Amino acid sequence: MKTNINKFSILTICFLAVLVINCSDEPPPDSSTNPLSGNTTNDGTPTNPTDGTTYTDQSSIMGKVDTSTASNIPTSPYTTDTTGQLTTAIAADPVTDGSAARLALYGTEQYFYGLLSDNGKPVPVVKIINAVSTNVVDVAVIFSPEFTDLTWGENGIGWGNRTWNHVVKSDHVELQFLNGNGEVVLHAKFDLISADPTGQAPSGYAALGLDGDGALIEGDASAILSFGTSMDDNLNYYGYDDPSIFQSSPATDSNFTPNPQYPNWQYYATYRVSVDPSIFGPSGYGGVQMTTVHSSPAKSAHETIEVTEGEPPEPDSPDNPFKNFTPTTPDTTDTTDTPTDTTTPPDTTTPPDTTITPPDTTSPPDTTTPPDTTVPH
Repeated sequence: MKTNINKFSILTICFLAVLVINCSDEPPPDSSTNPLSGNTTNDGTPTNPTDGTTYTDQSSIMGKVDTSTASNIPTSPYTTDTTGQLTTAIAADPVTDGSAARLALYGTEQYFYGLLSDNGKPVPVVKIINAVSTNVVDVAVIFSPEFTDLTWGENGIGWGNRTWNHVVKSDHVELQFLNGNGEVVLHAKFDLISADPTGQAPSGYAALGLDGDGALIEGDASAILSFGTSMDDNLNYYGYDDPSIFQSSPATDSNFTPNPQYPNWQYYATYRVSVDPSIFGPSGYGGVQMTTVHSSPAKSAHETIEVTEGEPPEPDSPDNPFKNFTPTTPDTTDTTDTPTDTTTPPDTTTPPDTTITPPDTTSPPDTTTPPDTTVPH
């Protein structure tokens, strides 16, 4: 089902970006024809104002999540110091901040198509999931692995010579958030992964949001309630940070079959942003869209390609590059080794009595009748 999103945000990866603003004449989200007007049920579940139905995930790609975490509404990690500078913040995982559950429960999907080769046909390049609820708007941006992914080194899939440095030094996504009137209320770049200057990330690397390769271009940073990436999840949520990772990503195949040693590794490049819905004002959330995407390097013939919104691909179609996508979900793997108790437990059985009773050496009393010594008469 194609989502009727009337405005757009520009999205790019890496440093080069081609920004094209395209404000259409479609009605604002508070109109009955726009499904992202922020209409909700009494419990905060978004509803379609045209028929009153509750939004649900349009496919099974979000996997099984703990939906009880949907109410985990985060607070902005951004504050200003005494000089007016924003403090550095690091990513939150989508289980803790509740975005995984909200995206699964309330997500509506958009697909954007482009030419990855000069002689090919348009194929899905980016998938965006929007989840509108009473207290937060969540957006997930997922890139086709035919354009870019989270593999590198000798285990890179479809890359000529991609290293960890290519991943950590430039990758980001640029987003504009618009209200229902087509006005930009937030414009920012969000970092994929960088060296962590705060010392908080277990791996030494973290998605830094507006720092690293990110930046606030327009708007109020305090409207950003949470952010994260699949690369940060790999290193810091799942804990896949052994030294070999920075030489080569976990081995897989073209279907991105899970590696038994790293079963939860996210091979798809995914960005998540959660924002305060109050920034959109009375007109509501206008959605996100894009006209171009850029990756340097990219697997496609060109690093920058034009994209247009299209219908969702068939779930199991060979042309659906998102069919193998698995989101970050609660880590139920028990990584705690139970030590073997090598101490000898106490023996609670009654041991045999090995004491020896010594012989009685005392002379027992003579109980025999003594001889009669009287003289007869």
